Amino acid sequence: MAYFDIRYLREPSINRGAALGQGVAAIGDSLVKLGELGHAREKFDSDLARQARAEKMEADKFDYLKFKDDRDYGLDKKKLDHTILKDDRDYGLDRAKLDHTIFKDNRDYGLSVARLNAELTEQGRKRAKEESEAAAKVQQTADNVAYLRKLYPKETAGYTDEELGKWGNNLEKNFKENKVDIFKKNIPVDSKFVEQYGDSGHVSWDDKGNYYTDPWLMEKVNIDKQREARQMDELGDPQNRRENIKALMNQGVTLTDAKAKVDQAIEWKKKNPNAKFNSSLDSDMDDGAN
Repeated sequence: MAYFDIRYLREPSINRGAALGQGVAAIGDSLVKLGELGHAREKFDSDLARQARAEKMEADKFDYLKFKDDRDYGLDKKKLDHTILKDDRDYGLDRAKLDHTIFKDNRDYGLSVARLNAELTEQGRKRAKEESEAAAKVQQTADNVAYLRKLYPKETAGYTDEELGKWGNNLEKNFKENKVDIFKKNIPVDSKFVEQYGDSGHVSWDDKGNYYTDPWLMEKVNIDKQREARQMDELGDPQNRRENIKALMNQGVTLTDAKAKVDQAIEWKKKNPNAKFNSSLDSDMDDGAN
């Protein structure tokens, strides 16, 4: 770098060429400095412009992000509003369904209660009717027994009320359902039957030698068969043979007849192992009687 020689001002006598060269050098130096200043100014302006662009970019970015956030917020708000609206609608539908279900359940419950009450009422009516019919049947059976004992004291002697009740009920049923006269002799029988029951007054015959009896005697014969079958069942246990013989002898039967009766019962029991007698009114007795 050239410097201006200040001595030239104090001593103008110095070589004018040298002084001129120094002056030019000084001017060149100044121009260089001005160039450097210009370059620095240009660099400063460039930096300012760059900084301004960067700040603007940051501002634009911020504005974009803010716009994006606002937009996303708007979308989220719309989604939230839609979700709330949908939830409210679904809640309304669920509430309506629940109300309908509650209404239906209450209605069904009411119908079930009404149906149950009706069934209970009907059951009560049927039960009352059955009890009334059963009581009437018991009374009718008692009346039939009393009637048979009064009308036929000899024939009914030795029969239980249950046996006579069955006898009378069957006669009454046969009369009501079939309109049959219980004393009308229209049931064919064989000569063996006549030998046993011919003197009862309930057997008749025609010119062709055919024999007939009436429903009254047939019911009595059925009861006799049932009684005999039950007795045979009771006496037919071989393990109680001795006790059964003694029981018959206590009833006035001779030893010989008692042994024969018990042995006959044992043989009958072998042939009829399934015979059961719970009551003289049970239909099961027919199995052992025939």
